[in-house]
Formats: sequence, C-alpha cells, structure tokens
Amino acid sequence: MRLTRLAILVILLFISAGCVNVPTGSKQLSADSIILHTNDELSQEIVITDRNLSQLNILVNNEEKKPSKFIITFKLQSEEGNPIAESVVTETIKNRRFIAFKFQTLKDSKNKKFVLKVKSKNKNGKALMVAYINSKDSNLSVNDDMQNNKLLILRQIIKTDAKSVLGSIFLRLQADKIFILLYTVLVIALSVMTILAFVRPLTKGKNE
Repeated sequence: MRLTRLAILVILLFISAGCVNVPTGSKQLSADSIILHTNDELSQEIVITDRNLSQLNILVNNEEKKPSKFIITFKLQSEEGNPIAESVVTETIKNRRFIAFKFQTLKDSKNKKFVLKVKSKNKNGKALMVAYINSKDSNLSVNDDMQNNKLLILRQIIKTDAKSVLGSIFLRLQADKIFILLYTVLVIALSVMTILAFVRPLTKGKNE
C-alpha cells in the first residue's frame, strides 16, 4: 500500500516536472554594473526559457551606497517592438538587490524573444547601478549605444499555480508528440496504481 502511494507521488512529480518551472537565470550577486543616469534608457533582448512568464527581476544598486528612492520604469516589448507590458516601480535602494517587474502572465512565452527596457529617476540626481555579467552573447545597449560583452543579471519568474500548470500541459500536448505519448503512459500507469491502491485492501478484507 505504501509502495503504491509512493509510486503515485513519484509519477505526479514526474508529470509536473515537464510543465512547471521556478525562477530561472543568473543568481550571481557579485558583478560589475552599468551606471544608469536619469533619462538614460537601458535595452536588452531576452529569450524566455519557459511558459507562463509573469515577472522579470534585475539586480541593481545605489551608486552612493546610501538609501535613496528611485522611480524605475520597466517596459516589455515584442521582438517587433509592439508593447507587451509596462510598470513603474518606486523603491528605496541601499544595497545590491533584485527589483521585480511584474505583469500579466504570458502563457505561450517559451522560446519567445522580447525586449526589456529600463529607465530610472531620482530627485537628487543619483544614478542607478544595474548589474551585468560578461558574455559574448551581449545585446545590451544604453541610449542605443551597444555595450559590448555585457548581459544583464536577470531572473525569469514562471507562474506555477494550478491554472497555469494545466495551461502548460495543454500547450505542450498540442506541440510535442513525444510528450503526448509519455504523458498518456504515465496517466494510465497512475490510474492503474490508484485503482489497485483501493481494490487490494477490499480484496484482502473479503478473504479474511
């Protein structure tokens, strides 16, 4: 009985593994920074690693290492330049930390290319420091001036509630024939194990 329940749990986790993700992207906290002055616009192309993108986090700091309030404007555009989402975030920043850009979940975001744009304002004229790592795949620019070998430290946050998971399964069933076969086999196996988990105790009780 316990083995059957354990097997059911393992299969459920395996099924979920192909459809659900957690924050992805670099977690590096020690990096160089681009200085973003008021009215400067930072821009970078990004490719999303999974479905149901709901948030992007960038790593920032305050150039003077003292608490200061920043008004940060985020914009997300399609590869063609069409607006997808926009948000204005007001944050008091002292030390290096991630700032969140939240928006409505993009269900079919996997492997899609977007453009992230960031602007910052500070009433005292302080600059926002935006962290980056060295990368040959750089496509980062400030005011349309390309920054060679620089790539934002960015976290992609994937929504994982029940509705999003079911949506991910449906999209994958439409697009991936191998996944359809594997998923069908796992569902059948799970169904058989569930039936056996209830039938065996009843059969044992009758025999006694």
